[in-house]
Amino acid sequence: MNKKISSKIKKILSVALCSALLLSFTPTSIFAKDSGFVPPDNAFRGQVNNDGTPVKWPDGVKWIDGIPWTDEITDFNAGGFGMNLLMKLNGDIEVNGETEKDAVYETKKSAKLNVTGVLDVSPIKKQIDELKNTDTYKNNDNIPLTATQSTFITRITLPDELSFPEVLETEFTGAGDVFKVTDTKKEGNTVTVIFKLKDGISSFEQLHRDITSVDDKLKVTVKNVEIKKEAKYDTNYTMHGSVGGYMYSRITTEPKLYMAFYTMQDPAGKDAFQNNEEISFTLKIKQVNHTVTFMNDDKEYKKVNVEEGLSIDEDSLTDQSMPTNPTKSGYTFKGWATKKDAKTPDFTGKTVVNNDLTVYAIWEKNSTPVNPGGGSTTNPIVPNKPERIDGNDRIETAVKVSQKSYPNGTKAVILANKDKFSDVLTAVPFSVQIGAPILFTNTDSIPVETKNEIKRLGATQVYINGGTSSVTQSIEDSLKKEGKSVTRFNGVDRYDTAKLIGERVRANGSKDVVEIASGETFPDALSISSLAVKENAPILLSKKNDLTPVTKKAISDWKIEKATIAGQTNTISAMVEKDVTNVIKKTSRLGGADRYETSAIIAKAAVPDSTLGVYTSGEVFADALVAGPYAGINKAPVLLVNKDRVPTSIAKYTKESKINRAVVIGGTSTVYDSTFNQIKDLIAKK
Repeated sequence: MNKKISSKIKKILSVALCSALLLSFTPTSIFAKDSGFVPPDNAFRGQVNNDGTPVKWPDGVKWIDGIPWTDEITDFNAGGFGMNLLMKLNGDIEVNGETEKDAVYETKKSAKLNVTGVLDVSPIKKQIDELKNTDTYKNNDNIPLTATQSTFITRITLPDELSFPEVLETEFTGAGDVFKVTDTKKEGNTVTVIFKLKDGISSFEQLHRDITSVDDKLKVTVKNVEIKKEAKYDTNYTMHGSVGGYMYSRITTEPKLYMAFYTMQDPAGKDAFQNNEEISFTLKIKQVNHTVTFMNDDKEYKKVNVEEGLSIDEDSLTDQSMPTNPTKSGYTFKGWATKKDAKTPDFTGKTVVNNDLTVYAIWEKNSTPVNPGGGSTTNPIVPNKPERIDGNDRIETAVKVSQKSYPNGTKAVILANKDKFSDVLTAVPFSVQIGAPILFTNTDSIPVETKNEIKRLGATQVYINGGTSSVTQSIEDSLKKEGKSVTRFNGVDRYDTAKLIGERVRANGSKDVVEIASGETFPDALSISSLAVKENAPILLSKKNDLTPVTKKAISDWKIEKATIAGQTNTISAMVEKDVTNVIKKTSRLGGADRYETSAIIAKAAVPDSTLGVYTSGEVFADALVAGPYAGINKAPVLLVNKDRVPTSIAKYTKESKINRAVVIGGTSTVYDSTFNQIKDLIAKK
């Protein structure tokens, strides 16, 4: 081969290699990230940059799995003329058509994101056009290309708080039919797309025509990327990617060319947060709330805030919840509807909200008149009718119970996370002992209702139950700034916390008596609180099949002489009972077939002469926990009921006991009006 032809071939090969650059047009960051292999310094032997320095693989850019190096291509190493080239292109990521410049992109949690990778291929088009006008091209416009192969691999990786849809929908624009997708796959939070140059390109003339026909910017879009519910507001989340490509070609049977390319961030769309050469895109989620207005007979009943794209029950606004069901004389509440004249409810706590909304109470007229107080139709007048203590949510219910319990105020309160029953499970005997109601808080903010109640009570001492993951240090600090004395019960777990509370109970109570209940469910511990209050004794917790080292050590160190286990072996096993008996010889068990019968059995043992029964949910812990202190200061039992009925065991106990008054703690969503009326009937028929 003469020198002139060799020069021509080099130029033609250079053009062919430029075409391979077109393959890096996907949503990505820097070239590669997977194998960690970096080509040696002499990989591009004989090639120099414009400034005369040798071509060298850039620092920090790693090889990508799936792209062969020349040493892996047998034909390339079979001898003859060959060249290795390295080239770079600019790339970018867009989200919903926006690219970052000088600010982090803001979006909403409910948004569907179209993530687009953009590659600027105008330099390649310009180079091939310049080459077309050279003497070499004019005289050799039909120079053949054979054995041309070109592949590129692109990846985009999302942060954990974002996710691709289960079924990927991608769109490739700007390349016409010059390139085709050969594979798309999703692995966890990474999507990989492989593109190849179309088959059948046999001459430089055809290559020029095809390459120059594509747009200056090629784009690949992955549609409907979602933001997960656990994503936090005003927090930066960055997506990254990688592109790697190669091209191998022969002009005749001998000259060969191998080109590798990588892609770096286009300066025009540089990530405002990352601010480096990786192709990346950072976004943050701004909280957007909507208001649901609940109307009852043309009167506003309650307003509830909800995050856009989520439901009231499922959003992160822990101080907002569905209202308690309203009541209306002569009617049964059926639910809420989005249309005022609707007959069937269509709005619940699970309904997704995307805008401000007004919903209306739907009523059904009773066939038999009902008392204004919601009493029984068979006994319309009952001297000692039940009383319901409830609020619009668990926070307000706790406040209402506090107001009823301490109308003239008190010096102390117990503060606990409204969503964690374990933090306050064993606090009832302590709360009664010191005269302190249990009030609820959010993790990082005290609700205004709770703040107002602490102020009304005139409390100067606050006992916080749980660690800073339940009630943050900032809450404790704010209470101290207000002049409150703050004590925190913060064990390593619920069993250790129970021991810490128990030590305070023993300081002014029984030294040799203890009650033991399950730390894995709330009902038995709540029921046994009646006995704990009577005996002025602490409640310790156990796992079903493990007394736990902390509880075992406590009953030993405290030299306990008498223990009562709450519940049957379905909550605390016979094996645990044996472990207790080995330490405390005088050990007994109070339990029934289920949580309801257990509460009746404990009531009979603890306060058999009580004329008041405190009825609350055996299914929803929040109302039940604030019922314990109320029952304790009134020397009454806690009796658990289903939301829609009074269990047989509780009905039987009510009939046979001395109870002639009842207080129901909790709203109509946890203890239905029908259940309330059953309790009323049971008392009326005595």
